[in-house]
Amino acid sequence: MGVTSVRRIELCGVALDVVTDHPALARYLEGHFAHLQPAGAAAGDPDVSVRVRWTEGPRDSVRPETVFPGWQADTMIHRDVHVGPNRVVWLRVDDVASLAIASEHGGRTRRFELCFHFSLGSRGWRERLKRAVYRRKVPALRRSRLSTLTYYAVYYPVWWQLESRGAGHPLHAAGVAIDGRALVLAGLPGAGKSTLATSLLAVPGAELLADNVLLHDGRQVYGCFEPLLLDEQARAWLGQRSALRALGRRHMFARDAYHAPHRTGGLAPGAVVVLARGRETRLTPIDA
Repeated sequence: MGVTSVRRIELCGVALDVVTDHPALARYLEGHFAHLQPAGAAAGDPDVSVRVRWTEGPRDSVRPETVFPGWQADTMIHRDVHVGPNRVVWLRVDDVASLAIASEHGGRTRRFELCFHFSLGSRGWRERLKRAVYRRKVPALRRSRLSTLTYYAVYYPVWWQLESRGAGHPLHAAGVAIDGRALVLAGLPGAGKSTLATSLLAVPGAELLADNVLLHDGRQVYGCFEPLLLDEQARAWLGQRSALRALGRRHMFARDAYHAPHRTGGLAPGAVVVLARGRETRLTPIDA
């Protein structure tokens, strides 16, 4: 499979180049980050360079030299983590056997290589049997991996770059700019961060910072772009906002993906609200 280049992505002040041998991932990234790609040829070296390899079929034993040929990482500091000069190799990222990452930083550009091995969770004849039985579902299963790979190929490298510079730290929170201040909406998954952030966009003058991840530098918070995922009810709250552009992509819980304008400049937080589900609606102050 040939190498497919993806145009440079500029996210949160970081210039990132991605190269992949998987055309479906290249197309996914092109649509996902369409308005964050500079017009024309990329100028200068990127801050971060990422190469993503997609493999299928029989697999060699998982060792640094087999997964990442040419990456010298002779010292094992953990069962799955090996290090070498200015580099680290992680063979089971977050205990996921199918995903491995290598990283190197020794100059202007921080370099990453990802290897994702697609399988149905078996080996040998069992894997072949599963593919035969579920052959109609295999294309959809491949597509379902693309959103996860987007985080490991783009978002995480950008955040690691910012953290290494002390320029930004990610928060799992939504945010809306209202009257020159940032309203930060934190809480566990499913608490209602995205729902409340989306509904607040109906407030005159409100601007979206993010509905999933914010960045902070200790003084201000910044938005980190991701497409909005809206179900029919949330979409109805926004009325006929022409600024929303559908990506033609459906996610879990019958939510469709939309590009929406978002504020990129930093703002001081005006309030932080930690959301939780309960039997009644109430607002309880939290002591600092």
